[in-house]
Amino acid sequence: MKFYKGEPDDIPSRSLVRSFAELTQMRLAFPNGEAEATNMLRIAVSADGAGRTTSIVLVEVDEAGTPLRTFDIPRSESENIFNLKPQPINLAPPRIEVIDDDTEQRSRNEALGEDLGTTGTET
Repeated sequence: MKFYKGEPDDIPSRSLVRSFAELTQMRLAFPNGEAEATNMLRIAVSADGAGRTTSIVLVEVDEAGTPLRTFDIPRSESENIFNLKPQPINLAPPRIEVIDDDTEQRSRNEALGEDLGTTGTET
């Protein structure tokens, strides 16, 4: 499904191009032929002069770009609107070790190799 900025009856030509993945998903979403396989679903977002969203409409469009059916998606200024912000992840600082002895490093590499299912020795 693609989004475009504009009116439901004025679909930009770039929004009429669809991919194989979109066609596959459409068939999965409507397996009983509820929507024609050649039709597309688009979401039209209209805005006022200040850039605020005034309407959101789901549009079913045929291959020629003609809107067939529309569904107004209700919106409310106070309900069901929230900003998605990822929560920060606090990580402990890395533990840095200085290894002076090559023998100690080899034994660590061998232990790591055993954990991964390899011998850790070179041939």
